[in-house]
Amino acid sequence: MSEMYTAAISLPEIRREYLQLTQELSDRSNNASRARVEAILSSTICERLSSYMISNDKRHLEGPRFDPYYSEKHEMTKRKFVDRMKTRLSELGNEAQFLVQTEEPSDFGRSDLVIINGSQLKISAMGGRAVRVEFKASRGLDLSQIERYLLNGETLLLVRIMTGHVARLSPNKLSAFLEESLRDLSRKAKRLIDGRQFLIPGQECHKCPIKECNHNKFRQSKQLIFVTINHKEFERDLEEFMLNLYPTIDKAIHAVFEELGIANKNPSNQEVTPPSQLS
Repeated sequence: MSEMYTAAISLPEIRREYLQLTQELSDRSNNASRARVEAILSSTICERLSSYMISNDKRHLEGPRFDPYYSEKHEMTKRKFVDRMKTRLSELGNEAQFLVQTEEPSDFGRSDLVIINGSQLKISAMGGRAVRVEFKASRGLDLSQIERYLLNGETLLLVRIMTGHVARLSPNKLSAFLEESLRDLSRKAKRLIDGRQFLIPGQECHKCPIKECNHNKFRQSKQLIFVTINHKEFERDLEEFMLNLYPTIDKAIHAVFEELGIANKNPSNQEVTPPSQLS
């Protein structure tokens, strides 16, 4: 593949070449899946670190562990969304026209939900429109992950329960950004394949596992760090999560129906007010 791109190359062509490069890196490593390769490329600056992470078992690269409470919030959000989705579809008499899959894999990772508007038996043949739904039940947000999901070419609905945000992101509208990003990521992947990595000292040096690197500032703790929250923070976080959950889910379902051209009997445009702001 040429190191330089021209404006004439389309987004699907750049995407296809990028997938070929990341698959080659995955095959060479015998360790990292293509989705993991793509995640590493999009979230690390130092290319020597990128190469190391692709080639080594991720269990040796574990960071702090978080309270399972956070993952349970995420799982509960998915369950409540699917249950409310089934209720809305039943009200509309459209149960048989939708397929709902959880943790659906793709070239760029796993989305939380894929809701496909079309026959359950002939989805591929009918080419039904699709919406990918990504839930964020805590306050954190990984934009490199969101970018990867947009590369699938389908509308992404980003749902942030704690803030009440429901963002509908269209790859078509963001094609200029995605093209530029893919060009840089493809060049980066090609350098790793050719063994011409850029060594970039910086913040990543504090968590770098490459002991022989002169810039390494990593200090291994004797104890595995377990990240949790205190009693008051837990109480406040749980309260906000439960109070925001259904209003945000209803907005998300309304956005899904709008995207797929489905009549919505129960639109919800209500703004979510965090409990801390309630009188």
